[in-house]
Amino acid sequence: MRRRFQPSGCSGQQLRIRTIEQFTKGNRNDLAEKEKKEAEILQGYLPPQMSEDDIKAEVKKAIAETGAVSQKDMGKVMKALMPRVAGKADGAVVNRLVKELIGSN
Repeated sequence: MRRRFQPSGCSGQQLRIRTIEQFTKGNRNDLAEKEKKEAEILQGYLPPQMSEDDIKAEVKKAIAETGAVSQKDMGKVMKALMPRVAGKADGAVVNRLVKELIGSN
């Protein structure tokens, strides 16, 4: 079995999704199907993912707790928020929601 390079900040499931996309683009449907089946099996062992509404609620709490009012405070919000959502939410979604909500509260 070959080892795969996993870019930092990229979860195993995210890497699988990208791999499936690349196999599909390369017309290697056999390998894409194999990856899909493995991803489905592994999904059963992962914690359930938070919905966007749940993430948004946690983001609002973190903004209120840190007193963040502008994009300059994003680091404080992320520091408070990430331990709560780690492994249960996609970091890109969390980042997007923090950017959207930080100035609107």
